[in-house]
Amino acid sequence: IASMQPLLWQVMLRIASMQPLLWQVMLRIASMKFLLPGELDSFPEALRRLLRDYIEPNVDGRALHDPSSFRDRFCYLEEVDEILLQHQESLRSLFTVYARGDGALGDKIKSVKLLDMDEWHRFCKDMKFFDADFTQREEQLTFLWSRMRSVDIEKSKAKIVQLSFEDFLEAIIRVSCLKTLPTEFQIYEYGFSDAGEFFLAIRSDPELGTQFADFVKTYAHAWDEDPPQNPERCVDCLISMMLRTVDLAVGKKKGVGDLEDMVVDAHKAKRFMLLASRIVDTREGKDGSSDAAPKKVGGASALKIASLLSS
Repeated sequence: IASMQPLLWQVMLRIASMQPLLWQVMLRIASMKFLLPGELDSFPEALRRLLRDYIEPNVDGRALHDPSSFRDRFCYLEEVDEILLQHQESLRSLFTVYARGDGALGDKIKSVKLLDMDEWHRFCKDMKFFDADFTQREEQLTFLWSRMRSVDIEKSKAKIVQLSFEDFLEAIIRVSCLKTLPTEFQIYEYGFSDAGEFFLAIRSDPELGTQFADFVKTYAHAWDEDPPQNPERCVDCLISMMLRTVDLAVGKKKGVGDLEDMVVDAHKAKRFMLLASRIVDTREGKDGSSDAAPKKVGGASALKIASLLSS
């Protein structure tokens, strides 16, 4: 993705500057539709009717999403907090490395301490979040919904177009609640220790990947539906996938073994990001697809996964 920071900022300023004009237009429409014909006799009633009956029904629900409501229901929970604290070092290391990106010191709009949209996209791509249930649209929405709100746009440019570490944690929670994840029963019934092992096995065999696409279609939920599992379970699944993805690429255990031994420090996070960049540069075509065939799982592992996905 080409850098979107200047464009994003210009769009936000333009929208902010046009709001008074937009309200004038809507008031004129409400007047022509309800006041002049004599159907209603006050501007507030006319505007309320216009918004309720004509505007709101035609607006995509994502534009009406309430970020605060999501935070109350899924983020501000003791169980979720415990999962995030358990993996705080790894999450902090990954955030710090990806936030540094190509930002310039002294440039608040390109801060090396905040994560911009391009850096978030790179992180999601390297972590292999993208799938039928998490496309680039969901990636951008999670970024936008997780940003810090500010009353004074002019004085808070950096916070509006970038994510702090706390915003990043919220984005991780949002991703985990959007993706289709195996249940605890499915994971342990088929011999995996966590969701990370499950996903690594899926990625290792293209044939299993095709079956997984059917699995997603069967069990996926809409963006505005509650996830079928508790939020802390969703977060735990996603983080286990992240840690094993990093360890598979640059760790000593190659993604196999106890998750507690796969903590991501700053050095490991940097090596992972650099390696992912090199793989993209050398293996991918213009369409973003990789020419390298993954190493397949074999024997009992393949049979276990195939059985799970077809159940």
